[in-house]
Amino acid sequence: MGSVAWWGDSWHQQPTPMTLTGAADGVSAVELSAEYGGGWGWRIVLDTADPALLRLRMENVVPADQAGPGTPAGPYPAMLTEVGRA
Repeated sequence: MGSVAWWGDSWHQQPTPMTLTGAADGVSAVELSAEYGGGWGWRIVLDTADPALLRLRMENVVPADQAGPGTPAGPYPAMLTEVGRA
């Protein structure tokens, strides 16, 4: 199923929110992504597979042509939140 979301924060997406697109697997996860400049990307994954945890993972995605020895191409975690559910 296709999904669309807006993401905004006062530091990175000034002056407007970023539109992310992606898909929900219909069971336990929603994955959204968008590019924001020169092939750089942002990915947000909401995972509800574990009934005891709600996980939100946010990743910055480095384009291959910007990669280097200390910064490999692909996603790296920018934030991970795990919230216990009762």
